Amino acid sequence: MSKRILIISARNFGDAIISTSLINSFGSNFSDYKIDLLTRYDFKEIFENNPYVNNIYFANFPMGTNKNFNCKELFKLIKIINLLSKNKYDFILNNIGDIRENLLGKMMKPKLNISIKFEKSHPFRNLIRLNNCLFTDKCISIPVEVKNIYDIQDFISSKLGCTKVLPPKIYIKAKNEKSPKIIGIHPMASQDCKLWDFHKWEKLINILKRAYTIWIFGSNNELSLLNKVFKAAVDEKRVFIKTTTLNEFFINLSKCSLLIGLDSFSIHASSALGVKSIMISGGNDWEIWKPKNCYVISKGSSVCKFYPCFNKPKCLNTSDEYICMKSIEVDEVLGLINKILC
Repeated sequence: MSKRILIISARNFGDAIISTSLINSFGSNFSDYKIDLLTRYDFKEIFENNPYVNNIYFANFPMGTNKNFNCKELFKLIKIINLLSKNKYDFILNNIGDIRENLLGKMMKPKLNISIKFEKSHPFRNLIRLNNCLFTDKCISIPVEVKNIYDIQDFISSKLGCTKVLPPKIYIKAKNEKSPKIIGIHPMASQDCKLWDFHKWEKLINILKRAYTIWIFGSNNELSLLNKVFKAAVDEKRVFIKTTTLNEFFINLSKCSLLIGLDSFSIHASSALGVKSIMISGGNDWEIWKPKNCYVISKGSSVCKFYPCFNKPKCLNTSDEYICMKSIEVDEVLGLINKILC
């Protein structure tokens, strides 16, 4: 008899991409599972072509970096909760372990509400609110040594019976043809503490365009800023700004031989599309977030006594403000690019 399950992905873009590992693993191991998804409206293009997804339900949530949550969205969420409670799920899973996701799952009245709990001193306890098993029926304990977010997904899948664990993957309806001469650049991030100096980006682009075509990625909302910042570098011959829909971004990214980005969702998208990447990382503990086909440049504790601050900077208004990012130089990035592509 088939089981109906629901996976909750209510956080950020990167978290949503990472959660595709669970979907792919469950779908591959259990052909009788009907996998539904509760996620944000903005994430539709991450999941819509996944062959293992049965139904996708959308809402906004009081979690994540960009919450966009108000009374109107609360009423919509309550309506979705009531609708999904009628589906009588065999189990609902969230891979965050925050009390808010736990409660959300419980309100939809599954047979089992499954979550995770990080062991004491696990670094992820710095990133979520009230990590305990409240409101759950089953709690998977994540040991300290399972630190990386990708390894955590594998651990969850294994604990729930998967013998074959699959990585995250974004399914796109386009032929995946990589070009060895296209490098993607994603210079934007949701927090100032994650940003790298735009002048350094410009210097890097001007050097790379001698040998490569450069695609600068961003959202439609970032177009005016990107045009302003990279006006001198863009020539419409070797350097292009590409602000597109999320699906078009995935298609374009899949054609790149390398992506250079920050501690943001594009690094995870790159991994899920099989594209190598370089992550320029600041105050976050990069070992937590690094995908398997990603190279990292980080100065960490060698330049900042507060590292890791988990993107809650303690260096503000000091002489070392954002020193973890400011200390990374163009030559370091170029050296790593040459190592990867040459």
